[in-house]
Amino acid sequence: MQALLMRQRGPFLAFSRWADVETFLIASGHRSLWQGWMARPPLDTVWWLATTALPVPLDARDAGAFFPALACLVAWRQRLGPLAFKIGTAADPELRYHNDVFGYVLDLCWQFMVVLLAGDAQACRWGERVLIAALRGIAGCHNASLGGEGVSSQRTHECFVYAVVRVASERHRPEA
Repeated sequence: MQALLMRQRGPFLAFSRWADVETFLIASGHRSLWQGWMARPPLDTVWWLATTALPVPLDARDAGAFFPALACLVAWRQRLGPLAFKIGTAADPELRYHNDVFGYVLDLCWQFMVVLLAGDAQACRWGERVLIAALRGIAGCHNASLGGEGVSSQRTHECFVYAVVRVASERHRPEA
Protein backbone atom coordinates (compact mmCIF):
# COMPACT_ATOMS: atom_id res chain seq x y z
CA MET A 1 0.00 0.00 0.00
CA GLN A 2 2.88 2.39 0.67
CA ALA A 3 3.74 2.44 -3.03
CA LEU A 4 0.32 3.92 -3.76
CA LEU A 5 0.78 6.75 -1.27
CA MET A 6 4.21 8.04 -2.20
CA ARG A 7 6.74 7.94 -4.94
CA GLN A 8 10.46 7.42 -4.78
CA ARG A 9 12.64 10.47 -5.43
CA GLY A 10 16.00 8.76 -5.75
CA PRO A 11 16.44 6.84 -2.51
CA PHE A 12 13.85 9.04 -0.76
CA LEU A 13 10.13 8.76 -0.16
CA ALA A 14 8.21 11.74 -1.55
CA PHE A 15 4.66 12.88 -0.81
CA SER A 16 2.66 15.33 -2.88
CA ARG A 17 -0.30 15.92 -0.51
CA TRP A 18 -0.81 16.12 3.25
CA ALA A 19 -3.50 13.44 2.92
CA ASP A 20 -0.85 11.06 1.58
CA VAL A 21 1.37 11.65 4.62
CA GLU A 22 -1.56 10.98 6.95
CA THR A 23 -2.59 7.85 5.06
CA PHE A 24 1.01 6.61 5.11
CA LEU A 25 1.16 7.03 8.89
CA ILE A 26 -2.16 5.25 9.38
CA ALA A 27 -1.16 2.39 7.06
CA SER A 28 2.09 2.06 9.02
CA GLY A 29 0.18 1.79 12.31
CA HIS A 30 1.25 5.20 13.61
CA ARG A 31 -2.04 7.11 13.87
CA SER A 32 -1.65 7.28 17.64
CA LEU A 33 1.44 9.45 17.23
CA TRP A 34 -0.68 12.53 16.56
CA GLN A 35 -3.89 11.76 18.39
CA GLY A 36 -4.04 13.96 21.46
CA TRP A 37 -1.05 16.03 20.31
CA MET A 38 -0.26 19.10 22.36
CA ALA A 39 -1.39 22.54 21.28
CA ARG A 40 0.81 24.82 19.23
CA PRO A 41 3.86 26.09 21.13
CA PRO A 42 3.82 29.74 22.22
CA LEU A 43 5.17 32.37 19.84
CA ASP A 44 8.96 32.34 19.38
CA THR A 45 9.61 29.15 21.34
CA VAL A 46 11.68 26.11 20.47
CA TRP A 47 9.80 22.91 21.24
CA TRP A 48 11.80 19.68 21.59
CA LEU A 49 10.13 16.65 20.04
CA ALA A 50 13.39 14.74 19.44
CA THR A 51 13.95 12.29 22.27
CA THR A 52 16.09 9.59 20.68
CA ALA A 53 19.09 9.68 18.39
CA LEU A 54 18.79 8.72 14.75
CA PRO A 55 20.21 5.27 13.99
CA VAL A 56 23.60 5.16 12.33
CA PRO A 57 23.89 4.33 9.53
CA LEU A 58 20.58 5.86 8.56
CA ASP A 59 18.54 4.13 5.86
CA ALA A 60 16.11 6.50 4.13
CA ARG A 61 13.96 3.56 3.04
CA ASP A 62 13.18 2.77 6.69
CA ALA A 63 10.86 5.63 7.53
CA GLY A 64 10.44 4.53 11.16
CA ALA A 65 12.80 7.19 12.47
CA PHE A 66 10.72 9.85 10.73
CA PHE A 67 7.22 8.86 11.90
CA PRO A 68 7.21 11.27 14.90
CA ALA A 69 8.42 14.17 12.74
CA LEU A 70 5.79 13.52 10.07
CA ALA A 71 3.09 12.99 12.71
CA CYS A 72 3.96 16.27 14.41
CA LEU A 73 3.47 18.27 11.22
CA VAL A 74 0.28 16.35 10.32
CA ALA A 75 -1.16 17.01 13.79
CA TRP A 76 -0.47 20.73 13.67
CA ARG A 77 -1.86 20.97 10.16
CA GLN A 78 -5.06 19.22 11.27
CA ARG A 79 -5.36 21.38 14.36
CA LEU A 80 -4.19 24.74 13.02
CA GLY A 81 -4.92 24.63 9.29
CA PRO A 82 -2.45 25.11 6.43
CA LEU A 83 1.16 25.52 7.52
CA ALA A 84 4.24 27.16 6.11
CA PHE A 85 7.39 25.36 7.23
CA LYS A 86 11.08 25.01 6.52
CA ILE A 87 13.30 22.11 7.57
CA GLY A 88 16.93 22.59 8.57
CA THR A 89 19.79 21.37 10.75
CA ALA A 90 21.62 23.05 13.60
CA ALA A 91 24.05 22.15 16.37
CA ASP A 92 22.12 24.52 18.66
CA PRO A 93 18.46 25.01 17.65
CA GLU A 94 17.83 27.61 20.37
CA LEU A 95 20.70 29.74 19.00
CA ARG A 96 19.57 29.17 15.41
CA TYR A 97 16.09 30.49 16.22
CA HIS A 98 16.89 33.34 18.63
CA ASN A 99 20.28 34.66 17.41
CA ASP A 100 20.38 38.45 16.95
CA VAL A 101 22.37 38.16 13.70
CA PHE A 102 21.09 35.08 11.84
CA GLY A 103 18.15 33.76 13.88
CA TYR A 104 14.78 32.91 12.41
CA VAL A 105 13.21 35.29 14.92
CA LEU A 106 14.56 38.13 12.75
CA ASP A 107 12.58 36.96 9.72
CA LEU A 108 9.33 37.89 11.49
CA CYS A 109 7.48 35.25 9.50
CA TRP A 110 8.17 32.09 11.55
CA GLN A 111 6.15 31.56 14.72
CA PHE A 112 7.99 28.70 16.43
CA MET A 113 10.52 25.92 15.93
CA VAL A 114 10.11 22.22 16.61
CA VAL A 115 13.19 20.02 16.96
CA LEU A 116 12.26 16.84 15.09
CA LEU A 117 15.33 14.58 15.10
CA ALA A 118 18.62 14.29 17.00
CA GLY A 119 21.84 12.49 16.21
CA ASP A 120 25.40 12.97 15.07
CA ALA A 121 26.00 15.57 12.37
CA GLN A 122 26.06 13.08 9.51
CA ALA A 123 22.86 11.31 10.57
CA CYS A 124 21.10 14.69 10.86
CA ARG A 125 22.48 15.80 7.51
CA TRP A 126 20.90 12.70 5.98
CA GLY A 127 17.73 13.07 8.07
CA GLU A 128 17.24 16.63 6.85
CA ARG A 129 17.57 15.46 3.25
CA VAL A 130 15.06 12.64 3.79
CA LEU A 131 12.44 14.95 5.36
CA ILE A 132 12.89 17.64 2.71
CA ALA A 133 12.60 15.06 -0.07
CA ALA A 134 9.45 13.64 1.55
CA LEU A 135 7.74 16.99 2.09
CA ARG A 136 9.13 19.26 -0.62
CA GLY A 137 6.19 18.63 -2.95
CA ILE A 138 3.62 19.53 -0.30
CA ALA A 139 2.03 22.97 -0.18
CA GLY A 140 3.68 25.09 2.50
CA CYS A 141 7.22 23.71 2.29
CA HIS A 142 9.72 26.58 1.95
CA ASN A 143 12.85 24.49 1.35
CA ALA A 144 14.46 25.58 -1.93
CA SER A 145 17.49 23.28 -1.66
CA LEU A 146 17.73 19.52 -1.16
CA GLY A 147 19.15 19.91 2.36
CA GLY A 148 22.27 18.66 4.06
CA GLU A 149 24.47 21.51 2.85
CA GLY A 150 24.49 23.28 6.22
CA VAL A 151 26.58 20.57 7.89
CA SER A 152 30.05 19.76 6.61
CA SER A 153 30.63 16.13 5.66
CA GLN A 154 33.63 16.14 8.06
CA ARG A 155 31.62 17.14 11.15
CA THR A 156 30.84 14.58 13.86
CA HIS A 157 29.25 16.68 16.65
CA GLU A 158 25.72 16.29 17.99
CA CYS A 159 23.19 17.91 15.71
CA PHE A 160 19.43 18.38 15.35
CA VAL A 161 16.91 18.50 12.52
CA TYR A 162 14.21 21.13 13.03
CA ALA A 163 11.26 22.74 11.31
CA VAL A 164 10.39 26.39 11.66
CA VAL A 165 6.63 26.74 11.35
CA ARG A 166 4.00 29.38 10.72
CA VAL A 167 0.25 28.98 10.53
CA ALA A 168 -0.31 30.12 6.95
CA SER A 169 -3.35 32.27 7.75
CA GLU A 170 -1.65 34.25 10.55
CA ARG A 171 0.90 37.02 10.63
CA HIS A 172 3.93 36.40 12.83
CA ARG A 173 3.39 39.52 14.89
CA PRO A 174 0.24 41.58 15.32
CA GLU A 175 0.51 44.94 13.60
CA ALA A 176 1.32 47.74 16.05
